[in-house]
Amino acid sequence: MDVIDFAISSLKKGNYLLFGVDSYYIPSRFAYKKTHHKLLIMIYGVDVSSQTFYILGYNAEALFASYYLYFQDFINGYHAAGKDGRITLFNVNNNFKYSLDIKLVTELLDDYLASANTSERFRVMCNPLNDEQYA
Repeated sequence: MDVIDFAISSLKKGNYLLFGVDSYYIPSRFAYKKTHHKLLIMIYGVDVSSQTFYILGYNAEALFASYYLYFQDFINGYHAAGKDGRITLFNVNNNFKYSLDIKLVTELLDDYLASANTSERFRVMCNPLNDEQYA
């Protein structure tokens, strides 16, 4: 099974996919035909008749957007990524329950407005970013 068939089959089973690709081959990216840069793209749909995948990610204007990617451009970017061309499958867990934490949302909005280093709030899970990394 080639990578296109694998992606289509996975989508039909209700999965979304993350693929590592080389943005040099991805037309909607700023680096297209300029520089080689590895990135992850999320594939959430397919149109077999037009040979396109539906992608979520940042476009050439640095906006998070939905766009399409022709199969051939995807293949070129995936193969050029080499060992970084990893594949991750994921799907929605409809049994997961989450109660919105209004207090945390408020605190994070306050951090945003104050340009505060939000990573300090999550130091129980990982080391906070230093000021150079955060900025």
